[in-house]
Amino acid sequence: MTYGNRHHVGAVTDSAEKTTSLIRKCGAEFVRILDGKTGWQEDLPQLREDLFDLIQRGCHELDVIDLSFACTRGRTHSISDTLKSIGLADPSLQVLAQLCKLVSEKISALNLPGTKGVIYFLPQLLPELPDDENRARLISDLYRLPELLGLYGDLLRLYPPKKELQAKIDPILREFELVLFYELLSHFNLGYPTLSRLLKTMRQVRFSVTPNAGYVRQFRRVRTRRKQPDSQQSSARDPFGELALQKRLHRFSNENVNWHTILVWMVLRYLSDECSTQREGGATLLSLVPTLMKPAAVTIPATL
Repeated sequence: MTYGNRHHVGAVTDSAEKTTSLIRKCGAEFVRILDGKTGWQEDLPQLREDLFDLIQRGCHELDVIDLSFACTRGRTHSISDTLKSIGLADPSLQVLAQLCKLVSEKISALNLPGTKGVIYFLPQLLPELPDDENRARLISDLYRLPELLGLYGDLLRLYPPKKELQAKIDPILREFELVLFYELLSHFNLGYPTLSRLLKTMRQVRFSVTPNAGYVRQFRRVRTRRKQPDSQQSSARDPFGELALQKRLHRFSNENVNWHTILVWMVLRYLSDECSTQREGGATLLSLVPTLMKPAAVTIPATL
């Protein structure tokens, strides 16, 4: 498995080894579901048929896996989601900037001649470190540390850059993996029912493998009361239901017409001969997104 070196499918701070381990466990659970060895039987016959149809029609199995993981990560590639996932949403960033300034000032004071700080006692604190160029380099780095911390704090006050641009890009980043997944399935003449079944299954896999995982964006079913004031009945609202997915994708295509066209074109480029070598080498649609964002090196004939 090489996914651990490509994408974070769990926490953004997970190592490649943790990510690979998570994928292996999820893969085993997905197979158990397909084999009917779990108590979760939702849409199982249709799910098997969908997967069979996709493979028969030439859909890359790795794309289904990759995009199913991406759409059930519980966060997106938007800056706001990434910051929330590591506990640094506003105003935490400003607090961190202030801490950098404070720590910079205190370390600077500790490094002053005559203070007898950490650097003064370095031979006693690290006796195993020989008095050579490595020690000299470490001492130089320690003296520069306050300056770097101060600079980092200043940069945090300016971060993220161009917030008005972020406000435009974040909504696109929140949905682009879902749009890619739908457009890929649509190319093979499958649609919302298949997308819904795949995401529900992968959600069940994640909940079974990592039941205590936290998510920036929750994607479990939510029980809701009906709108009638005197009604005691409730219903389940599922973000991975067919109707919910259809609304999200329609909203994206209506509000981001140009971007929707670009994403459709990226799927077509990926499935064309232009990317055949990369696909055969194990590259997936998601892994080739940076390449597909660039102008095509060749002209792809239009399909009439």
